[in-house]
Amino acid sequence: MIKLPVPLRKIDTELHALFFFSAAAFFNLMFCVKEINNHLMIFGLLFTTSILIEFAQEYSNSLVTKRIHGNFDPIDIKYNLFGLVIFSMLWFTYYIFLKFKKSYSSN
Repeated sequence: MIKLPVPLRKIDTELHALFFFSAAAFFNLMFCVKEINNHLMIFGLLFTTSILIEFAQEYSNSLVTKRIHGNFDPIDIKYNLFGLVIFSMLWFTYYIFLKFKKSYSSN
């Protein structure tokens, strides 16, 4: 099993949040998301992926005698969700700003 370097082991949960924050930012920027439905779809797909990855880790350990991944950890899912929520708060702030700017400039 490949382990995190020693200095990073204590911040594993923060790394989960940072990764999913970055993934949400990447996909929203890559697809130029400006509608709530598209943002929620990306949010849902990333969160579903995070849950599936955790279950896949646990399942892969049961397939072989040697442990190759970490264990299923609900804390990881919680911090994945935290990263997604923090990005969504920033995105909704941006979305509201654009809506007000558009309505203000049309008057």
